[in-house]
Amino acid sequence: LSLAADGTIGEHSTTLLEVAMTHGFCMSMMPGLIGDNPLLIGELGFIPVGTDEKTCQELLIQATDPAYRAKWLEKLSEFATDGKATARVVELIYSLL
Repeated sequence: LSLAADGTIGEHSTTLLEVAMTHGFCMSMMPGLIGDNPLLIGELGFIPVGTDEKTCQELLIQATDPAYRAKWLEKLSEFATDGKATARVVELIYSLL
């Protein structure tokens, strides 16, 4: 569904990472978040995040701005994976057995 959507707003990093991997526009709304979510806010910082009411409202307004969306879509185009995540998880599971 995210491929057909103009954008995705969520709070769970798994869903937002899936959208980011398909280079779709997404943002995270996590009002009241205590601490940082390193996948979204940390050094990577490739998904806009709102953690308080004012920031969430501003992000929702900016999401309707074509220039803002284009800027973030350009930033997401740099996001890539090596395609070996599943193999690494399987290897980790086998190492724990």
